[in-house]
Amino acid sequence: MGTYQHVLVALDLDDAAERVLARAADVVLQSGARATVLNVVKPLAEEYSIVTAPNINELAEAFEAEALETSRSRVHELVEGASLSDAHTVIEFGSPVSVIKEQSRVLGADLIIMGSHGKRGLQLLGSTANGVLHGAQCDVLTVRLPA
Repeated sequence: MGTYQHVLVALDLDDAAERVLARAADVVLQSGARATVLNVVKPLAEEYSIVTAPNINELAEAFEAEALETSRSRVHELVEGASLSDAHTVIEFGSPVSVIKEQSRVLGADLIIMGSHGKRGLQLLGSTANGVLHGAQCDVLTVRLPA
């Protein structure tokens, strides 16, 4: 593995997040790179099909604010437990593929580390990992996660 300067860890907050962070901590330790841990929260409209209802905008905003805060707390908890306490954390709304690629460019990351549940058959990576890999301007390391 090459020497990296800035590692972007794209973290999905499922039960395998610790595995991705452990691998990232190894890479950061070996390379002396700085790390940014990114979690992307999908907007409510992308996550759920919403039936139009009165006050839906206010409900959506409240739900999204709560989702951001929950994500922020969970990311900090995970980062502290993974020996990456020096890592910068970023929580953003949007499409995971777009936000990950954009953040890697903005931060000047030379490695993206992310989990992939992978698929059977012809598609070897999950859709987010596949989308990031195709179009990333730096190396991408996928950590194989249980299906």
